[in-house]
Amino acid sequence: DQVFYFSRVVGMTISRFESTFPVLPHVCELSAILGPGHYEEPTWVHSAQEFVDILQCKFPALALLSMQATVESSSNPPLLDIIRTLRDRGVRVMVTGVKTTSGRVKKKNILESLRAAGIELGDGC
Repeated sequence: DQVFYFSRVVGMTISRFESTFPVLPHVCELSAILGPGHYEEPTWVHSAQEFVDILQCKFPALALLSMQATVESSSNPPLLDIIRTLRDRGVRVMVTGVKTTSGRVKKKNILESLRAAGIELGDGC
């Protein structure tokens, strides 16, 4: 079964996700787009561990996360730390795409660091 969630805003802050998104206890596979910030919360304010805590609270059976990432810097979002934390907690992560939004970080460098960490990359990378 597939579950789709529609938000009335373009994107969603982690704080809004935490306060309004329902708990979906049976979802074990999730596709998500992770980005650097949002007009309501322009900088990434949560640590990787805090983000993973929130994600696992909403999806307690999560076993596989397929993610596209839009990266502004190494800490916005803290992509590598998020993936490591998820893996440490037994969640398989596949990065299916990476985009960068600024000249401060290059897509090639992000992909190299993900490969060096043994992160699974999909065909879109």
